[in-house]
Amino acid sequence: MKMLQTKKTKRENKRKKFITLFFILFYSVLILLITSFVIYSHFIQKKTSFLSPISQRTYGIDLEGLLGKDGIDFVSIDKKDGYSIVNLKGGREVLLSDTGDMEKQVSSLQLVLNRLKIEGKDFKRLDLRFKTPVIVF
Repeated sequence: MKMLQTKKTKRENKRKKFITLFFILFYSVLILLITSFVIYSHFIQKKTSFLSPISQRTYGIDLEGLLGKDGIDFVSIDKKDGYSIVNLKGGREVLLSDTGDMEKQVSSLQLVLNRLKIEGKDFKRLDLRFKTPVIVF
């Protein structure tokens, strides 16, 4: 035989169902947020973490502007695979690496040009792609 429920027990049963439903929905939304965050951080952010073949240090740096800022007169700039050839007045060539720090290379060029001018020497080719500059007289 079924017992009759009072108003108080009906209210308590509804309250228990509501709380149970609330916690089920809360944990479902929480699980969805966590999985979407994991998926985003694993797949989406990983795509942007690849290194660019263009060096981050040289991106956006204008070689002509750097040479002009340091007062180095040049005739032309030729881009090759991985390096640039700066043709100076008098048929002199300077090789600069595209993957290295352009500002350091241009300041090294200015230093070498000043030293050679003081010593009264002239060069044909100056290679600044390596740790130590290579000068061909």
